[in-house]
Amino acid sequence: MNHRSCSRQLPHEAMHEIDFLQVSTTSKSADALTARWTLPSGNIAIAVIDAGYTDFGDTVADHVERHYGTRAVDLVISTHPDQDHVEGLEKVLLRLEVATLLIHVPRLHGYTQDAVAGQHAEDLLRIANARGTRVEEPFSGAQYLEGSVTIMGPDRGYYESLLQEQVLQARAGRALARRFVTRARDLVRNVVPGDPGETLVDDAGGTSARNNTSVVAIIEADGQRLLFTGDAGVPAINRSLDVAPVSAHTIGFLDVPHHGSHHNVDPPLLDRLRQLGPATGITAFVSSSDKDNDHPSPRVTNALKRRGFNVFTTENGNIWHRSGAPERPHYHDITPLPWLDESEGWPLSR
Repeated sequence: MNHRSCSRQLPHEAMHEIDFLQVSTTSKSADALTARWTLPSGNIAIAVIDAGYTDFGDTVADHVERHYGTRAVDLVISTHPDQDHVEGLEKVLLRLEVATLLIHVPRLHGYTQDAVAGQHAEDLLRIANARGTRVEEPFSGAQYLEGSVTIMGPDRGYYESLLQEQVLQARAGRALARRFVTRARDLVRNVVPGDPGETLVDDAGGTSARNNTSVVAIIEADGQRLLFTGDAGVPAINRSLDVAPVSAHTIGFLDVPHHGSHHNVDPPLLDRLRQLGPATGITAFVSSSDKDNDHPSPRVTNALKRRGFNVFTTENGNIWHRSGAPERPHYHDITPLPWLDESEGWPLSR
């Protein structure tokens, strides 16, 4: 089933549309995002940000061809090398005509260890080179597509420190990529009649160093800024906002980090993000599987709602945010998440 969060027809030709695809059929959530928007020149840009697990690369390519009417993609962003984000990009590169791939390559920073998951980057590099796709590493301050895409983070120094942190973790005998502790959802989330009160007090120990290497980027379209975060955590997002600051009241859309994990946000960060949004609130999308009992955390969705965010998830199908884009058959309006019961147990994954 397909859904859209909202629609706003503009009196001019400028448009943008953001698709979060439902690419999870198991207890593990995954990210696969596509976007189309009008550039300052009037041309249309198309981007893909992550593509889920291997089996869903075709789903992403099919979506671009069907709904955007083309096989040409201007920009593909690999946010970080976790399997639920990067694996499907191989099929995207093979099936679509991709102009530029943005991906961090640990080998270029002296790291070839399995601990930093460099193999995914090498595989994508080989495909990109064979297909004539330009490859660049995305670091803060870089801009693409007539300045409409700005890389907020990570900066190079922070990225390299996170690579070193991963290696040190591996040498210490700790699992580098935090294992997901998931279980099939056996209960429907309980809706409560009102705000149960703030229980998100911190980021519960934070997320992994690998997640903090995620690309944080802004797409600017129609005078709005849309913020994409991958699996970045509190220090990574705050650093991105510090290194490449944005002015107040300009963030109209948020990609909630790491499927809504409570290890990736805290109240000060949510307050900071809210201050960057308009008085009407920020649209927030979460990539999460309906079988993933850990994501999104009710603590996180309630904390977002409490700050005026309008929160939607992919648990029941694709979700679509548009401004000025044409209608699509079989898509219908949906309402934001309600207040959720937070007493069913806390998510365990990072």
